[in-house]
Amino acid sequence: MSGKGRLIFKPVNSRRTFEDIANQIKDLIYSKALKPHDRLPSERELAIQFNTGRMSVREALRILEESGYITIKKGSEGGIFIRELDSSGMTKSILGLISVGNITFQEIVEARILIETIIIERGINSFTEKQLTDIEQNIINCEKDYNTRQNNEKPEFSDAELGIFHVLLAELSQNRLLKYIMMAITEYYSTGGVKYLPDSKEYFRHLDQHKEILKAIRKKDLELAKTLIKDHISSSAEYVKAVNSSSC
Repeated sequence: MSGKGRLIFKPVNSRRTFEDIANQIKDLIYSKALKPHDRLPSERELAIQFNTGRMSVREALRILEESGYITIKKGSEGGIFIRELDSSGMTKSILGLISVGNITFQEIVEARILIETIIIERGINSFTEKQLTDIEQNIINCEKDYNTRQNNEKPEFSDAELGIFHVLLAELSQNRLLKYIMMAITEYYSTGGVKYLPDSKEYFRHLDQHKEILKAIRKKDLELAKTLIKDHISSSAEYVKAVNSSSC
């Protein structure tokens, strides 16, 4: 789409003008009226079409760029271009919904149980050996991390590597959306949306449960694997609740 093309944007008139601008552009991307690599009108031309100030347009473009919807190039060949939506953009969108949508922790836990159960159901009979090897390597990496931190005088544990296990598990489903949702949820945990900082005992328990889940998947024991993932998510949630309540 050229900057001199037909007018496709509607004038905006609200107190959150930049959000309306961003939403209109996103709607056109979702409907495929705007496609990857299409060029948007210039900032000045967008302000005219939206009947608003350039500052509102600039803020909307900033949000869209950070969310992975557009890319802004400088120079003679520069401009505002629609990006090919990748996993980072999708994950940020889901993460944003979780963060600002008043989603409760209990809702996240319930959703995780449902999603990861579906992941196991879809993947338990179609996994590749490489996928299981990647999950096993993640467990080995976590064990190394655990042993290294245990040797510190005041060990501090992180759930970042533990979270990768669940993303790798999601890959068994052969469904990219399920993977993106899991990436968003694990990022929500690791970036502080949920206060989950495991102590030594919790880290070891968490890791041990990962091993048992992997064993059940290898054996293609669907019912056991589903029970283990449910117990794992539920016990981790109880730990999170206990930590948050003790810190209040």
